[in-house]
Amino acid sequence: MDVQVLGRLQAARADQQIYLPSGRKPRLALAVLLARAERTVSTDALVAALWGDRPPASARRNLQQYVHQLRSALGSERLQGRPDGYAIVVGDGLDAARFRTSVAEGTRRSTRATSRRRPGCCARRWIYGRVLPSRSSPTAR
Repeated sequence: MDVQVLGRLQAARADQQIYLPSGRKPRLALAVLLARAERTVSTDALVAALWGDRPPASARRNLQQYVHQLRSALGSERLQGRPDGYAIVVGDGLDAARFRTSVAEGTRRSTRATSRRRPGCCARRWIYGRVLPSRSSPTAR
């Protein structure tokens, strides 16, 4: 499964788009989980992210509904329940993780470039290497 968070939030499995819930709260819950991919996010942390300091009495039930919607889209093997919360398992399918890896690799390989140029070089490789859509692509507009 590939998940893109750099730009528009979207997911695909075997080159088929996965239709994510369109509501603001389920997408926010997904974003919080993806920001801590592969790690457990406590139910309390998710409730705080979705409702702040004043969650409604139904917050936990609502969160369970959002998780159900996300599991329907992504699969229960990807969005796992844990004893104290939830974790999303994406492996190397998260574009932000691939970008961080690419920057780190480019930094290690670049011995001649100045430290100011390294991130720019890596970003250009990332963009023009078709990991992100190019400026001329219809999805970049």
